[in-house]
Amino acid sequence: MLKELLEIKKEMEPIIHEANVKLNVLAREVIVRRKEYEIYGPMVDRVYLDNAIYVKVMSSGRDTKSDNVPIKNGFYMVFVAPEKESTKDIKNKLKVAYERLDNKFISSLIRSCQRFKEIVNKTQATLAKASQMNVLVKTNLGEASAALKFNITIEYTRDNQKLSRENSKSAGSFRDTKTAINLVVDKNTESRICEKLLDDVEKYFIGGGN
Repeated sequence: MLKELLEIKKEMEPIIHEANVKLNVLAREVIVRRKEYEIYGPMVDRVYLDNAIYVKVMSSGRDTKSDNVPIKNGFYMVFVAPEKESTKDIKNKLKVAYERLDNKFISSLIRSCQRFKEIVNKTQATLAKASQMNVLVKTNLGEASAALKFNITIEYTRDNQKLSRENSKSAGSFRDTKTAINLVVDKNTESRICEKLLDDVEKYFIGGGN
């Protein structure tokens, strides 16, 4: 399953890169002073992983407000800037400019995200069955940091249990130069259980066992 996730991520990277170049070109037609705004994206929506991507435009000014601006189906802009007339004008002009982004980028990324989510769901179900615990898989897919290191966090919980920084610990990890897999459990989890979970991840997720 890890192999499948990495293959999809690899497919997405050139699409993300090309779309990023086009988003910046479109933005520079509107934003004259380059240093005033930073352009991030396209990024995968952290909540709506299967049906939305977004570009983030951030102003360097103070007292900023974040605004979600729909561009077209499956694509929106997060505009972070101070509330003043000049920034509102830029926001509106950016919306018009970004409507010219080719639909192929949006549809390709959303299609890849849907496949990615299917594999994540399959991974969660497989590891949950093996451990008899609830499993949540989180990744940094769609964030700029994913190009440098692909982070996968696998959280194990019991029913009605929520993990926080205070009540959790790492059960172990697997790392290489481009991928980091970290297992997170309740801080009172016994060592033997942590070892079992590591074995499960190595067998079913990394090794692709049945």
